[in-house]
Amino acid sequence: YRLALQYGQDDARTRNNIAVVFWELKLYPLAETELARALAFEKNNVEILNNLTNIYVAQRKFLEAIPQLEHILTLEPGNENAKNILTVAKVLKAEKKS
Repeated sequence: YRLALQYGQDDARTRNNIAVVFWELKLYPLAETELARALAFEKNNVEILNNLTNIYVAQRKFLEAIPQLEHILTLEPGNENAKNILTVAKVLKAEKKS
């Protein structure tokens, strides 16, 4: 994928795929960076938003996942996975405040 970037293939799909590699290697901060770059190309790409949410969940950063989940639900209101994770994230946020 790095070679693809060198040859000008800098797009959401390439950045997302690089992020998935970093995710598999548990290099979460690098995966987050690549997903942010991917979202700069396609801010309404549900696959990328889901991947970013999964990175946050893997790190137990549920509060950071909330805006991504809400965005996913504006794009796909019937996304049950996003609804479930959002419910958990909001419960954890409420517990953190108290």
